[in-house]
Amino acid sequence: MSFTADVSRIAEKMNTTAEEVARRTFVAVFESVIMDTPVDTGRLRGNWQATTLSPAQGKLDRFGHSGPFANVKAVVHKPNLYYLTNNLPYAERIEYDGWSHTKAPRGMVRINVTRMESILRSQMK
Repeated sequence: MSFTADVSRIAEKMNTTAEEVARRTFVAVFESVIMDTPVDTGRLRGNWQATTLSPAQGKLDRFGHSGPFANVKAVVHKPNLYYLTNNLPYAERIEYDGWSHTKAPRGMVRINVTRMESILRSQMK
């Protein structure tokens, strides 16, 4: 079954719109990516940026997860094309090159993309 069909079926069971189910799912996935980001100083976690239409450019001088969480909730509020971007130079190395083999051995983004279906299904609960 496709993602769209799953969303529609779940929305019907929840007596809500498909857009609301998709929005909740994107918020949950983005927040999971942020929380699965390894923390040393907190800067990597703080640099996640949610945007619409195009990926974020530049880096932020932000630490921890509260800023990114607020950003995700502010951006993911209506149907759109969403991006979650981290432009720190070592984000890609942690995701793919094992720079954090003890805290994020399978990455931050990749692991949550594989969890997308289970996160979607958890929206029914």
